[in-house]
Amino acid sequence: MLLEFLQSFPAAFCDAIGLQEASMITFKTSLSSTSSWQVRVLPYKNTSHQVGSGWKRFCRENEIKEGDVCTFNIVETLLWHVVVDRC
Repeated sequence: MLLEFLQSFPAAFCDAIGLQEASMITFKTSLSSTSSWQVRVLPYKNTSHQVGSGWKRFCRENEIKEGDVCTFNIVETLLWHVVVDRC
């Protein structure tokens, strides 16, 4: 299975930030940049929220490889600052 399809977020995390339904999240790797990626997040069986469309593009354009660590800093419910630490 490809790395691009493995991302999910625990339901408790999504509930805590107010993300309870299918939504488009704006990912930014720099808050001062105009670059951003729209990533769909969908609830899955009340256990997690799976990433959908947009995640593969985000990974490709940011050259994310297996072993890299993405830290998601929630600026707003639908705006996340993503820090990529390379392995």
